[in-house]
Order: sequence, then C-alpha cells, then structure tokens
Amino acid sequence: MYAVSILIHLGIAAAAVAALSTTTVVANGLVAFGAGAAAPVIVKKMARYAESLVPVRGGKPQPPQDGGGHEDS
Repeated sequence: MYAVSILIHLGIAAAAVAALSTTTVVANGLVAFGAGAAAPVIVKKMARYAESLVPVRGGKPQPPQDGGGHEDS
C-alpha cells in the first residue's frame, strides 16, 4: 500500500512538472523541481477542501480540517 502511495505521488509530481515545463512560468530546473515536490501536498489540500464542500446528510458542508498545517505521512 505504501508503494502505491509513493507511485501516485510521483505521478502527480511528474504531471505537474510536465505541465509547467510547457509554459514560460518555470524559469529553471530548480523551480520545476520545487513545483514537482510541492504538487502532491497541494493536490491533497485541494482535495480535502473540495471534499469539505460536499454537503453531508445534515445539509451543511463541513469546514476544512487542516490539522494545524501539519501533513500526515
């Protein structure tokens, strides 16, 4: 299960770097590497936020639970 998680994170990072490399946003390789390293964390936070917008049975969306800014590994 851990290996699958690593492969998914690597895929997200590769997709982000591939998309950014086709634009003029990335000035050099170090910026591309940083964007690729941050991509899985950003995607995880965006998914958590999107899930919080989906109404639950009570009818109100739940506020995002950030956990104090610490990522669980």
